[in-house]
Amino acid sequence: MMARLDVIAPHLLSGLINAGDDPQIARLVRLLARADCAATRFVDVDTAVLRWFGHDDSCGVATLSAGLDLPQVEYVGHWLRADPVHLRADATRVILFDAESVGLDAEESDALIAHLNVGLAESGLGFERGSAVTRWYVRLSEPSAVTLASPRSLRGQAVEDSLEALRRAGALNRLMTEAQMVLYEAPVNLVRAEAGRAPINSVWFWGGGVPVSSAPRTAALAFGADALLAACAAHGGVTYHATTQRLAAALRGSRDDVLLLDHVEPEQLDMQRFQREVLEPGLAALASGRLNTLVIHAHHAELEFTRGSRWRWWRRASTFLGRLQAWREAASEV
Repeated sequence: MMARLDVIAPHLLSGLINAGDDPQIARLVRLLARADCAATRFVDVDTAVLRWFGHDDSCGVATLSAGLDLPQVEYVGHWLRADPVHLRADATRVILFDAESVGLDAEESDALIAHLNVGLAESGLGFERGSAVTRWYVRLSEPSAVTLASPRSLRGQAVEDSLEALRRAGALNRLMTEAQMVLYEAPVNLVRAEAGRAPINSVWFWGGGVPVSSAPRTAALAFGADALLAACAAHGGVTYHATTQRLAAALRGSRDDVLLLDHVEPEQLDMQRFQREVLEPGLAALASGRLNTLVIHAHHAELEFTRGSRWRWWRRASTFLGRLQAWREAASEV
């Protein structure tokens, strides 16, 4: 069985639509127009990565990432992510912004964790930071049933439904409320407020679930600068590269399944880099027979290439972009 390349690029197609008739990406649009297209509902990056590795929604993401983040810490109890977030409330809703979107440096992160550990000492829980300033953890004596989505997947969205689920969790809801009270008075947040920056005013509990005890995905390659991707690859024995620049060389020397995560925010999209480092190497591997299928997973649409796709030179870029625009508008009306 020949290999398959899955590319998770949530914002790629929206970037194409927004770019309009930019001549610098004209060839990229023509190449993408040769794929078989289908309207889809993209869930979120975390779920897409977990599913590729064979994990379901009950997977203990916190345990996976803690194994990568905190290898020096002896495992006792059950991990839960407690990531720093900014919750912004108005008259009708509460909007979540993850720490990456509001900015958080290592000194601020460490100071906030120290402040939390002093203020919540009576709870018996200690907050710990991973290798990234935005990944915080607590350890529980019992498994948590909390199944909230990740802060990344909730960025800029209303979270009332998630907060209601957390309220039903009892003790964790009280801990979150206490953490908010402690963070409100944190010196770091006072400085941030004076500078006009959004304070880190809450933690977000997620990633609980059943610890992963098996390695379901082997004989594969994974590319992308992402902590969850790296953790899943390490657990599953999958060869991992943090950069997409090595994709072309890897495809020339392997017939394994490949996952590439290109999770770039819309304002940081580099279409020419995507064409050069991802699409063209993938199409070359299809033409040579090293790949059987190349699939791009994005918001609103999924694009699938096979070996015969390269001959569809007659397909019009304008028709392709019009179809994407229609799918995006239909999704926004749901």
